[in-house]
Amino acid sequence: MASDSLHKIPTAPAAKPLVGHLFSFRRSPIDFFSAHARNFKELFQFKIFSKSYIVLNHPDAVHHVLTSNVKNYTRQKSYAFLQELLGMGLLTNEGDEWRSRRRLAQPNFGREKLASLMQQMDVAIENFTKNHFNTNSTLSLEDELNHLTLSILTQSILYSENNANFEKVKSDLQDALEYLTAQRFNVFKFMTKLPSKRKSKGKAAIARLKLLVENIILERRKSTAAHNDLLEMLMNTKDEENNEMLDDKALADEVMTMFVAGHETTASSLLWTIYLLEHNTAVRDKLLQELQMNYDGTAIDMTKMMQLPYMRMVIMESMRLYPPVWSFGRKAIDEDQIMGYAIPKGASVNIPVYCIHRHPDYWKHPDAFYPEHFLPEAVKERDKFAYLPFSQGMHRCIGEHFAIMEMQMVLMRLYFQYEIHFATDKAPVLHPLVTLKPKEPIYFTIQKRKL
Repeated sequence: MASDSLHKIPTAPAAKPLVGHLFSFRRSPIDFFSAHARNFKELFQFKIFSKSYIVLNHPDAVHHVLTSNVKNYTRQKSYAFLQELLGMGLLTNEGDEWRSRRRLAQPNFGREKLASLMQQMDVAIENFTKNHFNTNSTLSLEDELNHLTLSILTQSILYSENNANFEKVKSDLQDALEYLTAQRFNVFKFMTKLPSKRKSKGKAAIARLKLLVENIILERRKSTAAHNDLLEMLMNTKDEENNEMLDDKALADEVMTMFVAGHETTASSLLWTIYLLEHNTAVRDKLLQELQMNYDGTAIDMTKMMQLPYMRMVIMESMRLYPPVWSFGRKAIDEDQIMGYAIPKGASVNIPVYCIHRHPDYWKHPDAFYPEHFLPEAVKERDKFAYLPFSQGMHRCIGEHFAIMEMQMVLMRLYFQYEIHFATDKAPVLHPLVTLKPKEPIYFTIQKRKL
């Protein structure tokens, strides 16, 4: 298609002089994207100061960027803010080095390999619930799930007796991510260069985390003991094409990537799943009925998980309504065309997952909690690029199976043993940072379920 026959990308209305859409976007990015997704079902653009941002609302447009012409769209700038912590791991890397790392790591995230981690994950869940779920206390759902998922992740990546590495990781990872997130969302980039308490605290936390992981890798190199964790799997894996293995620097980068990519995202998904279950009692009761018929409270394995298809549908539907990574971006390397619209070289392209997951052309009940969206026949009929909780294409999240397995194990243990009661019925205000969170804490109480 000749460039002069391409359509001009429509611009969101109500831009202000000089600042463009800055104030309406910053007031609520999700409301901003959602409002314009209803009016521009394919794509649109908006401006902040002099810079334009293109927003893709249609699965065909997403397919083009993530698959058809993926080589023209870089993601490095989107994740550059994490490089200080992650180095050049799978999330921040691209090109031939990324392909080599992905090829090497991929076999360790298959269902068979992950099944070998289930016992220690299950023990971590049981220990947490016994030690933290005091039936006389009011608890913060976000805090408890962040604590729980980090505990599970630590035992899966850096296994140790009594989960000794957990406390070393916990506070430093939080401080590091708070600092890096603040860097990313600061509109006035010159401010990120200035000294601050958060910055010095975050940088110190990053240094300690890196030193911890480096020391563990050095100790593992000297040891003959088996640890049965993801670090050990990566240390023992060779690239089938060139017979190379990851060096210590690459191992450290991938360990930190697994912590960052697998911690808050899973905690966020669990939070919204529990929230939705407790506000949709018919769905919750159906899940409980399936659980009571097929699970007896003993050690969880793949066979037991496979007997709970409705629970898996609940998890998938929760991630549709509240995707943990609610939006992500790419940058056009050269000029392009998407669905008949001209894309300039260097354009920032945003994929608002939250809005695509509620596109009325692809979802029977776009804004309702309806797990039947994920019945096999419904999934088969739907465009797969209408569902992106783990992205799509060559950069689809390598930890997808691990995350779903972890969420299902937590829900199995939690709903088999406990009843959850929220302190308020007030609908939470969304707080879209790197992951999608509630703006205010959601408090709950818990009591033993009568079996």
